[in-house]
Amino acid sequence: MPVFIHSDFLIANTRRDHPLKERADDAIEEVRYERLITTEGMVSQYLDRTARAGGDLRRRAVEIARGLYLRQGTVRRMDFAQFTTALDAYRNEFRDSALSLEDVIAVLLMRETDSVDILSANTEFQRYGLRPLMA
Repeated sequence: MPVFIHSDFLIANTRRDHPLKERADDAIEEVRYERLITTEGMVSQYLDRTARAGGDLRRRAVEIARGLYLRQGTVRRMDFAQFTTALDAYRNEFRDSALSLEDVIAVLLMRETDSVDILSANTEFQRYGLRPLMA
C-alpha cells in the first residue's frame, strides 16, 4: 500500500533545523520500501508554504518538488469528478474537521488506495482511520 506524502513532511525536509526534521527522518525510514504518493495540490501547498522563505530555501523546495514529479506515479492529478467528490466530502463528512480541502483530498485518495500511513504530524488524520507517521 502506498504512503501519502503530506506538505508537513516536505517542509520538515526542506530545513535541516526544522523541529519535525527528526520525526520526518524516522518516519521515512519506517516506510522506505513503500511506494510514495502525493497530489499536485499538496505539492502546490508545500511550495506556497515555503514561498516567502526566499533564497536557498526556496530553491531547495523547488528541487524537492521537481524530484517528486520525476518519480513516475508519485504525484497524482485530480480530474473534475474527483475534485467535485472532494468538495462534497469537505462540505459534508468533513464539515466539523480542521482539515483543509487538500487534506480531504489526501484522505479520499488514501481510501481509494487502501492506504493508512501518511507522512504528516497532523493528528486530525486519526479521526479518519489514518496513521500520521510524524505525530
